[in-house]
Amino acid sequence: MKNYDLNLFKIFYIVAKYKSFTKAAEILYITQPAISQSIKKLEEQLNAELFQRTNKGIELTEAGKAVFNYSEQLYSLVSSSDNLVKKITNEKSKEIKIGVPTHNSYYINGTSIAELYKKYTNIKITVMNDRVYEMMKMLEKGEIDIVVGTNLTSELKNIQIDQITNIESCFVANNGYLLKNKELSFNELNNYPLILPTSDSNDRKMLNLIAKKYHIEKLNSIVECNSTTICKKLLNNNLGIAWMKKDMVKNDIQSGKLIEVKVAMDKVLMPYSVAYNKNFITEPQKYLIDLLKETNLL
Repeated sequence: MKNYDLNLFKIFYIVAKYKSFTKAAEILYITQPAISQSIKKLEEQLNAELFQRTNKGIELTEAGKAVFNYSEQLYSLVSSSDNLVKKITNEKSKEIKIGVPTHNSYYINGTSIAELYKKYTNIKITVMNDRVYEMMKMLEKGEIDIVVGTNLTSELKNIQIDQITNIESCFVANNGYLLKNKELSFNELNNYPLILPTSDSNDRKMLNLIAKKYHIEKLNSIVECNSTTICKKLLNNNLGIAWMKKDMVKNDIQSGKLIEVKVAMDKVLMPYSVAYNKNFITEPQKYLIDLLKETNLL
C-alpha cells in the first residue's frame, strides 16, 4: 500500500476548486511553481493525468474528477479535525456556535438558550445565519457546532441529524381576496398571483414537486422571497397569495388580518431538525440539544 502525502491532495483540491494554479498559490501562500510541482508529484504517485489545458484554462480529466470527489471529503474531514482540536486545546467548548438558516429564524425565541444559561452561566452563544447548504458545510468542517432548521442533510457519517418536529406550510392571503370559505384546486390556485419562496430553497423545491403532481410545470409567482416580514407586507397590500409556514402566520389568521386559503391538496409537513457532530459534543451542546427536543424552539 502506497503512502500518500495528504498535503498534495489539499493542493490539488484547491487548484481544482478554483480551476487556477495562480488562485491556489494565493490561497495557500506558496509559489505557483511549487503548486505545479506538487500536482506533478501527485500525478506521478497516482500514475494518472489530473488536469488538461483548454482555451478556457484548466479542466479536470476523468481521473481528476474521481480524485476531486475524494479530495473534497478528505479536505472537509481534515478541516473538521483541525477545528475540533483547536476547540479542545483552546477550551472553545465554553462557546457554542449555532447555525440557523435565514428562513428558520422565526423558531428562535430564546427559550432553550435561556434555560442553557441557567446551568452554564459562563457559556457564550453565537448565532449565525446563512443558507441551509452553507450552514451544513460549516458544520461538517467544524466551523459551527449545531445547525437547526428544515430539511437538513449530510453525507458524512459523523453528522447526526435528529428530527425535533414537523412544520406545516399553507397558502395565505389578505381577507380582501374573499376566499375564506372557498376551496381552490391546485390549478385554480395557479391562476392567482403567487408569492413564493426563492427557487433554490427547499420549500420551493417541495412546492414545485407538488405542482408537477398536478401537471403544472411553472407556478405563477410574481414575487419570490424568503423573508416572512416582507411576505406579510406584500399580503397586507393585497399583492397575492403566499406560501408560508403556518406557525409564522397563525396569529395573523386568528386576528383576521390574513386568511388561510383552502387548497385541495395533502397537508405539507417539513421535518424540523437539529444537526451536530456526534463524535465531538460537549456537555453544554448536549444539554442544549436535549432542550431543543423538549421545547421545539431555540
